Amino acid sequence: RHLLTHTSGLKSYIEYYKYKNFNRKKIIADIVKQPLEYKPDSKTVYSDLDMILISDIVEKVTGATLDHLSNKYFYKPLGMKNTFFNPPQKLIERIAPTEHDNYFRHKLLKGVVHDENAYLLGGVSGHAGLFSTAEDIGIYSKMLIDDGYHLGTRYLTKNIIEKFTKRQNITEGSDRTLGWDTPSQNGNSSAGDYFSESSFGHLGFTGTSMWIDPENEIIVVLLTNRVYPTRNKENIKNRMQLFRREFHNQLMMEILKL
Repeated sequence: RHLLTHTSGLKSYIEYYKYKNFNRKKIIADIVKQPLEYKPDSKTVYSDLDMILISDIVEKVTGATLDHLSNKYFYKPLGMKNTFFNPPQKLIERIAPTEHDNYFRHKLLKGVVHDENAYLLGGVSGHAGLFSTAEDIGIYSKMLIDDGYHLGTRYLTKNIIEKFTKRQNITEGSDRTLGWDTPSQNGNSSAGDYFSESSFGHLGFTGTSMWIDPENEIIVVLLTNRVYPTRNKENIKNRMQLFRREFHNQLMMEILKL
């Protein structure tokens, strides 16, 4: 629960890619030795380390890698044919470039995970590395709206979905569920002003987002890129925040006839 709600006390991020000869084993070993920056449950701080640790726990419990598990239980049976960790070379031309990496790999990133730590982790991690399309994400999202069913097959129970998408309210002002985000309570959410209270979603560093409104049965997937050609474009984060709000507001007003 601490890891999924980002209340674990772990740092938000460590630049492991700047250390020499760091690999998956060394990264996990270092995370579990990290001193906590705050008492668990006292603050909510989004942490990549939480998600990296979650994926390692899953793999240790199951004896299988996260990409194998995801493909076996969700992507393949749901018909998500364009969703991969480490997409195959034959699909690279269909993938938009992410960024001219001047920090670590010193080349244009295209079909390779953008996050430097996820790259060290082999491109498969709980915090980054997944490539997909709006259509595939829509299939997965629709399954969640339909109480875990897709084309007559159950993938998750209704209780599990409700448990994982309900705002936890562990710390004051936190919008986190068990793994998901919810529209901000401060009135300045990237989801805009018209998603219902039961809505949940997720934002990606490179500019991607998904929001699911189970009450109104609306799914919005926005696969933009805010780091091309570089993440250092001035004020791009603020412009992206405004764009997302306006995009979602205009779309929801049209769909809901507001």
